[in-house]
Amino acid sequence: MSDDWRIPKRAADCAACGRGFSDDQAVISALAVGEGEEGPVLERADTCEACHADRSPEPALWWRGQWSTEARKGPVLDLEAVTAAFHGLEDGSEQADLRALLALILLRKRALRLVEIRGDVLVVARPRKRERITLTVPDLTPEKLDELRSRLGEVVEDPTS
Repeated sequence: MSDDWRIPKRAADCAACGRGFSDDQAVISALAVGEGEEGPVLERADTCEACHADRSPEPALWWRGQWSTEARKGPVLDLEAVTAAFHGLEDGSEQADLRALLALILLRKRALRLVEIRGDVLVVARPRKRERITLTVPDLTPEKLDELRSRLGEVVEDPTS
C-alpha cells in the first residue's frame, strides 16, 4: 500500500482560521480524496467547531475528536480514524480483508455489534442504528495477518506520534 492512502496526523492548528487548538477543545477532522502528483491521495482537514459549522458543502467523511496536550503512555488507538477508514473501504474491493480486520477491531471496542455469522460472512451493525453491514471474512493465515498488521499501521497512525 502506498503512503498516499495513509490518514495524515491531526494538525495542531485549525485548517480554516489558523488558530491553534487548546486543551480539551473539540476538533472536527474531515477526509477527502484529492489529486497528488502520482494520483489520488487522502487529504485531512482539522477544524474548530465554528469553522466546521461554516463549511459548505458538508464533508462526506468526518469525525469529532478532542485536542489534548497531555502526553500519553504507549500507543493509543484513534477510534475515530479506525471507524472512518472502515466506512471508507468497500466490501468486495481489494481492501476487503483490511476492512474485515478493522471490523474486528471495532467489534472489540464496541463501536460495532455482531448481528449474525453465516459461514465466512459476518453481519454487523452500528449500536443504536438499523444499518446492517455484511462482510466477507478472509482466510487469515499467519502470513496474511502479518501483512494486514503492516497495512493497518500504514492506514491508521498513532495520533500522539
